Amino acid sequence: MHPNSLAMFRKHVLPLLCDGMDVLEIGPGGYPAACLEAVGAAGLRINYFCCDAHRQRRLERALRSAPLAAGCLAAALLRMTGPYRVAMDDARFDAVFSANVLQHVQRPWLWYGELARIVRPGGFVATVAPATWRQDRCAGFDGWRLLPDAYRELHAAAGLETVSLAMECLDEAGARTLGGGLMLDCAAVARRPLAGAGAVL
Repeated sequence: MHPNSLAMFRKHVLPLLCDGMDVLEIGPGGYPAACLEAVGAAGLRINYFCCDAHRQRRLERALRSAPLAAGCLAAALLRMTGPYRVAMDDARFDAVFSANVLQHVQRPWLWYGELARIVRPGGFVATVAPATWRQDRCAGFDGWRLLPDAYRELHAAAGLETVSLAMECLDEAGARTLGGGLMLDCAAVARRPLAGAGAVL
């Protein structure tokens, strides 16, 4: 994970998590991944679930062989039955998050709809993704650099309420540049509304 993305996770997503939550990470890339390590370093203990459409076997091996990571009360790998479908019941998680994933999702409007399906009413969907970084040709599809307004529209289309949007660089010393400027990430946090609740932002 890029240092700025992890810094954005710590600032904008980690404060949403509480002990005992059921939390799903989409696309961790490994176990324990950087975000989960940040959860453990913060002294939190969560029920950790993960899924990754492209690294399923690698995650299976890691979860079988590695001890339970700091920050976990329990850990489990979920199957994906399609690129935009997690094998899980509706309204299952208190929070769903991803970091450095959305730019590789070909149809993010379908992806957000699935995240909205599996998060509980009142639960959070949080995404950290590059806004201005150069294209990564090593990662297969890499097609999106979204600004805050785009996240607001994706949230609305999925029936989510936007809670917060931030676009910034917290790692100026280490950030690579694009066209002479700092490479920025967006952190977008949304919530599945409770019945009768209005939008926050």
